[in-house]
Amino acid sequence: MNIIYISYSAPYDTVPKAGQKVHNYYIKELAKQKDINVKLISFCEKDKLKYLDLEKNNIEGYIYPINKEKGFNKYREIKRGIFMLTTPNHKYAHILDRYRKKKVLEAIVRLKENNYKADLIIISFTMMMLLIDDIKKYYPESKYIANAHDVLYLNSYGKYCLEKNSFVKFIRKRQYKLLKSKEENVIPKFDYVFTLNYCDKQIINEMGQKNVSVIAPYYDDYYLESKNRKKRIIFFGAMNRPDNYLSCIWFIENVFNKLNRKDVEFYIIGGNPHESLFKYGKKDNNIKITGFISYEEIKKILSESMCMVVPLINGSGIKIKVLEGFSAGIPVLSNNVGMRGIPARNKVDYLHCEKAEDFIKSIEFLINNPREIEKIGKNGYCFLHEKFNKRKSAELFIDIIEKVGYNE
Repeated sequence: MNIIYISYSAPYDTVPKAGQKVHNYYIKELAKQKDINVKLISFCEKDKLKYLDLEKNNIEGYIYPINKEKGFNKYREIKRGIFMLTTPNHKYAHILDRYRKKKVLEAIVRLKENNYKADLIIISFTMMMLLIDDIKKYYPESKYIANAHDVLYLNSYGKYCLEKNSFVKFIRKRQYKLLKSKEENVIPKFDYVFTLNYCDKQIINEMGQKNVSVIAPYYDDYYLESKNRKKRIIFFGAMNRPDNYLSCIWFIENVFNKLNRKDVEFYIIGGNPHESLFKYGKKDNNIKITGFISYEEIKKILSESMCMVVPLINGSGIKIKVLEGFSAGIPVLSNNVGMRGIPARNKVDYLHCEKAEDFIKSIEFLINNPREIEKIGKNGYCFLHEKFNKRKSAELFIDIIEKVGYNE
């Protein structure tokens, strides 16, 4: 079977972001199949090109370099805001840049001119899925599968709800509605869709797409047998992302600072911590901001900790940090945003907390009932390997691809 695989960013083993790890895992599992030929069209930051290992994994790549994305730039954000105002019906919902569109279509044209027959075209990430009509002009007879990591408009909707500035709120509302309409339009055009959680599956079904399967996202396994539990709380994630550092700040101000204990630590683990976090670490010696640390260091810290908190204020899709908390065998305390699409049982596999007082009560409960730490942690670990088994998901992924690609 000949497959064209199109993605927003190229896979490699040390890729840092959760969505990229999912992409890396599944495309390499697919490329292991002897009867499958994979041609990847994707993009990679120039300074990361050296990490690509496509040839070693039997993947032929059309990889286009991009400049490293810079942090917040006020001028750029204003320019983008004006563009969003003046093009309210943008074909690609302002989430796909011209460069990526151009290069994908150039590669498609080149393959077509070289008489490459594509039995199946897989498109990963919502931004690239919006190109399906453009690609079908060249490959109308091919089957199409979407690897929709999440329903992206939900994240846009969350940002709209949280926005305080009335002008920005107006732009966010229009962007959310535009993205929602584009996703609802494009999803039914695929022959099959993979998603990463059960809530997104239901929404995709409601969009008119009945051929949907849930596959496990890629997550690192952090289990290490505990020998010395401490009164330590963990937050874990990419700490330059607003969803993460703002959630940490909320937790510190509304939960951690109100605990009537001086012996509890709060560890914030993750690379590139936002500058707004450091003032809290300076005020309180029990708040530790680690920055980037190694896999082995993370395992050790988690094995010595009491629980992981995931008090997210916004976000869409499945939260890998929750699954990695389960993998470590420690209790996870989280809310509706964090547990979205994860059918774990409250007070059995994890502790559900919406309000600040819920987090405070749950933390006090674990301190006063240390046996519950091991019990809930073990239940969460078992739940993870039953409901989000990566090996079984890879087998399902390959099985469906073969059935769709071979028209079985």
